[in-house]
Amino acid sequence: MTKYSILFILLALLSCDVPQNENYELDKEVGIASVDGAQVEVVSGLGVINNIEPGKLEIHQSAPQIKLVIDPGKSGISEWQIELSNSVRNTYALSDDSVTILSESQNGIKYSLKCEVPVNKKISIYFKTTEEDPVFAVFSDVQRAVSEVSDIFEAINSDDDLQFVLSTGDLTSNGTKSEIKRFIKELENLAVPFYTTMGNHDSFDSQYKYWHKVFGRTSFRFIYRDTLFVFLDSSSGVLYHELYDDLEGWLGLSDGLKIVLTHYPIVDPSGTRGGSFSSRNEAYKLLSLLGENGTDLLLFGHIHSYYKYTLAGIDCRISGGGGAMPERYDGIGRHYLKIEVDPDNEKYSIERVDID
Repeated sequence: MTKYSILFILLALLSCDVPQNENYELDKEVGIASVDGAQVEVVSGLGVINNIEPGKLEIHQSAPQIKLVIDPGKSGISEWQIELSNSVRNTYALSDDSVTILSESQNGIKYSLKCEVPVNKKISIYFKTTEEDPVFAVFSDVQRAVSEVSDIFEAINSDDDLQFVLSTGDLTSNGTKSEIKRFIKELENLAVPFYTTMGNHDSFDSQYKYWHKVFGRTSFRFIYRDTLFVFLDSSSGVLYHELYDDLEGWLGLSDGLKIVLTHYPIVDPSGTRGGSFSSRNEAYKLLSLLGENGTDLLLFGHIHSYYKYTLAGIDCRISGGGGAMPERYDGIGRHYLKIEVDPDNEKYSIERVDID
């Protein structure tokens, strides 16, 4: 092997980690803002602060329930108007007696709160919901079919049981700002919240900052009705190395069902193509961590079809039926998964809903 070959390999390996590194650092900035000395934080970065003015906040939720911390500092701000988007139905605010709720309302996935807060005390407001057993949709890999995704949204909207939609990414073909904006425009037709991580196509144009501005973190977790949901950024075919420590901590947050989503299948059920993690060693490392910590279900995209299989004793599904060029001759077209969770008995059911 020549020195040039070695250099090429090293550069290739380093380049794989660039978006992971940048996304990991950008994740830390999500949900933090300040104005006139007042500090505001959405705990665990589970919301994007789209706008902050004295006494006014606009937040795009990345999870069904979030905790907001406001430290007034020396700002003297005593009243806040808080507007949430991407909220689940039946959202309400909960805090201690020092916070006075003046008004709250909800219209679809938009929620509004007006409240009075003390000017000399840090306060927390919990935006919660009347938790039902989780029923949600999963779909990924839209790419070139963004003009047709409304069919999927119409089907989801027609199912009153569905509370939110999860995705493993590849919402765009090349990850350009204009493509992300186009998908966001289509999302206006979806009647329930949408939570996603990033796919490899979404990273092609290196619009990492814009992605975080729109969707929030690429790796995050939330608990809903005792069920742990974990989103992992594998858009480069690997996980950023520091994410493993986070993941181990996240998996210990709940004794209930644990559902993990990431774009690339950790191991492709078909060994004749490169549809999985770029490193087998890392794949086995991740599977070992997930298995040892009681992961129940793994949800992947990337492959434009549907597969059911197991890895390390963990139930797995690949669902890449958002409209990207499908696998040939397998007869599986556009689709999404409907997953119903029974937290009390730690069980779930999965139905594939075909659009075409």
